[in-house]
Amino acid sequence: MPARVEGTLDEVLAFIEAQREARLRLPFDTDGVVIKVKSLELQERLGATDRVPRWAIAFKFPAIQATTEVLGITWQVGRTGKLTPVAELEAVEVAGSTVRRATLHNGEELARLGVRVGCRVFIEKGGDVIPKVVAVVPGSMPQGAPEALVPWACPVCGGAVGKDDEEDVAVRCQNPECPAKLEARLLHLGSRVALDMEGLGDALVVQIVASQRFAQPWEVFRLLQDPAQGLAFLARMDRMAEKSAQNFLEELAKARTKPLARWIHALGIPFVGAKTADLLAEAFPSLEALWIAPEDLLLRVEEVGPKVAAGLQAFRSLHAQLPSELAELGVQPEPPAARDLSGAPLLGQVAVVTGSLPTLGREEAEALLKRLGAKVTSSVSKKTTLLVAGEKAGSKLEKAQELGIPVRDEAWLLGQGGLA
Repeated sequence: MPARVEGTLDEVLAFIEAQREARLRLPFDTDGVVIKVKSLELQERLGATDRVPRWAIAFKFPAIQATTEVLGITWQVGRTGKLTPVAELEAVEVAGSTVRRATLHNGEELARLGVRVGCRVFIEKGGDVIPKVVAVVPGSMPQGAPEALVPWACPVCGGAVGKDDEEDVAVRCQNPECPAKLEARLLHLGSRVALDMEGLGDALVVQIVASQRFAQPWEVFRLLQDPAQGLAFLARMDRMAEKSAQNFLEELAKARTKPLARWIHALGIPFVGAKTADLLAEAFPSLEALWIAPEDLLLRVEEVGPKVAAGLQAFRSLHAQLPSELAELGVQPEPPAARDLSGAPLLGQVAVVTGSLPTLGREEAEALLKRLGAKVTSSVSKKTTLLVAGEKAGSKLEKAQELGIPVRDEAWLLGQGGLA
């Protein structure tokens, strides 16, 4: 997309309109145009709020929509057993890519939209990335098309399905040995946000689970106990040459000493995401310490409320010997490095990052906050003392303002770190 540095308001509007279609031919995704006041003198006079400069504004294009036919509705089973309906679509081009599937989120959303096989639907990419069904095209519903219902049994293992509680929207497979759940848990274990193991993709995971050699995702580390047998096992997999098998064993070996926070997240403990795992790792220096921590100590950790504590306790009860089992597999998670934060400018602050910052990614901003002594959480609460907000801050900004929590922008954060 070409840059323009001057023009009247009419010329600016014409430029925006020209980019509506031109952006689709770019080798990267973009969802809008930034309009700035050119004069540096005027920029200084206009100034900035805590969040954004007053001399620049982003114009966002509406999401591009397309229509297509629903060929089928399938149900996926995730690592917690959650059943998610997916619309199988006649292939259609949307925002520069071919879309054949789109999530319908859950049974309630499926019923609200009224999607049925054979109807036509409007689809768009949420945030210009994730395909989603927006609505049924009026008048497109085939006569007599049956309503799409939530399965009465798991579509993978045939086990019973149900809700964990009455308020839960999600329906889950209740079979603890469901292979689909094991596949999803193993994929999560090796994902970029967990142990970040290259080579542990869908095709390999399906074959590993189909071998019925492992009952839990972390048992894949048994392949390292006899490397020759592990290599032979992997080399028998489709599209897995000896070199690829050896590379994967090396990935397993490296993963055994990944940081403790990554390991806590990788285990798939209910309601424990990456940030909560970071906070738990700071509070408990080892898996052994986390496994014996009483409920009152768990609840003292930021972001650990009754629901998270209950999920953690249930997981510990189900896998009571997990720390020792992992130790036998050679797993030695690296504890967080001790840091001298005395004199850190944000020591004692509890911070949340929300919205899109001008130059820093979310993870970069959170890492900087931690270096400056702050604890970083993912949700705004009465314990939050600082919100760093960018564009599209949304509900977190509203809640912070309601609670009177100070709101700062990226420039302020960079200044705290001496980077401005």
